[in-house]
Amino acid sequence: MCTLGIISKSKASTVTAIPNRFIDEYMMEASGTDVKVYLYLLRHMSDGDTDISVHTMADFLDCTEKALLRSLSYWTRQGILEYTVSDDGAIDSIRLADLSDGYLTDSLSRKEPEPKQTPVKPMKPAPIKKSPAERIDADAASYDADMSFILSSLESYYDRALSAEDIRAAQYIHLTLGFSSDLLLFLYEICIDQQKAAPKYVVKKAEDWQANDVHTVEEAKNYMLLFSDAYNTFRKGFGISDNLTYDELSLLRTWVNDWHMSAELIGEACRRTTMQGHRRGYSYANKILSDWRSQGVTTLQDIAPLDEKHRLENAEKPAVKKNSTSAAPKKPNMFNDFNQRTYSAEQWKEIEKRMYAKK
Repeated sequence: MCTLGIISKSKASTVTAIPNRFIDEYMMEASGTDVKVYLYLLRHMSDGDTDISVHTMADFLDCTEKALLRSLSYWTRQGILEYTVSDDGAIDSIRLADLSDGYLTDSLSRKEPEPKQTPVKPMKPAPIKKSPAERIDADAASYDADMSFILSSLESYYDRALSAEDIRAAQYIHLTLGFSSDLLLFLYEICIDQQKAAPKYVVKKAEDWQANDVHTVEEAKNYMLLFSDAYNTFRKGFGISDNLTYDELSLLRTWVNDWHMSAELIGEACRRTTMQGHRRGYSYANKILSDWRSQGVTTLQDIAPLDEKHRLENAEKPAVKKNSTSAAPKKPNMFNDFNQRTYSAEQWKEIEKRMYAKK
């Protein structure tokens, strides 16, 4: 497991001070994940915690390790973070910039020589007939500040050397279509995970995103959601014939993008909701998925043990017998809440004589 070293000059352990420069100059342009990564690192730097693993960070922030590394690269390009990489590609250390004076914090006290990284030099694209890649300005590509970083990252994604066609596709998407490095790397991450990473397919998908005004990673996630199995499952599960409303899409986005719920789990939650008579019981379904998430459910198979546990707990509760024929107990009132007196016939006559005598 790779550990990340973060050195702090602060002695405070209960309060994390966020630099004003970060809020004023960097926060609004960053994605939610990028902001969370920076705040997480800042918090541990303030606490003096120098033994942090990539896996631990990704698990705490509820994101993939690739997304975490993408955020580290983003802040590196912004100039407020540096990290070193070993020969095997693992991260050795991270240093944050001191935004009060613009200098990076001190590195590890036992400073080790940073491994030399040979940047990937962009190859000049050879012309391809009937391909949009031939419109790339090769000289501009070689001088682009982000291109070397993009190609180096793609080599890591593919786990091999890039072909000339791979490089031309990446240059076309970045330089001609205008994709930021974050959006481009997210596109490749999706295509590689789907095992559809051929250059022609990636270019076609990039052109589709551009045609539909997708300019950020967040917009890409929202756009992809419209064509996902989860989207169709949500509509079918709740009997929706039209497109989802903004509120419905926001709820689904939380389930898929934030909670990482599969279409199968969403479909099961919808089924259980409608079985309880809630035709559009979004809050009921949300409660089901929230409970599953807190209990670590990731597949349908994980639900069966929880259902059995719930059944056994209900079976142990004493049953309350209801007898509809039994008379309801009388409520006490001012007339029957005391012992009633009984009189003999002679006593009643005596009482009558007294009453007549008073008249």
